[in-house]
Amino acid sequence: TTLTRGKTAVRVGIIGQGAIGRELAAAIREGRVGAARLSSVLVRRPASARDAGPEGTTDPAHFLAAGLDLVIECAGHAAVRDHAARILEAGIALMVTSAGAFADEDLWCRCQEAAARHGGRLILPSAGVGALDALAAAACGGLDDVSIVVRKAPDAWAGTPAESAVDLG
Repeated sequence: TTLTRGKTAVRVGIIGQGAIGRELAAAIREGRVGAARLSSVLVRRPASARDAGPEGTTDPAHFLAAGLDLVIECAGHAAVRDHAARILEAGIALMVTSAGAFADEDLWCRCQEAAARHGGRLILPSAGVGALDALAAAACGGLDDVSIVVRKAPDAWAGTPAESAVDLG
């Protein structure tokens, strides 16, 4: 899919510099994502901001000041809770890969209201389970067996119900 805004590139912001965020940033920088331009990368730690390159920041206000058209969240439930409503209130489209954060009905309602009131757009792809859309399409022709293995670092579960069930340390 080519991302364009008229004749100019879509200004993309990414939240997170884990495996997905780094790969997405590289794809945008290398021109593998159509006419998109990486404008800002929001991370939690200063060292991660340095690793993110010149677009990296730990400051949400600086991140939003980059004139973004689209923000892609690649950082987990806590990032959705911390930033989604503010992004939508700024009228920016937000693609959320950690859609499980919306099990929190209050968060879901706040984000829907922010999007409707301020012109933001909330996009929920099937990205959380890699290739789910391809599997759904393949299932139309019949599948005999599918295995999906998902691995996450323990700290990726911080701020989720897993934190109270398991010692993440």
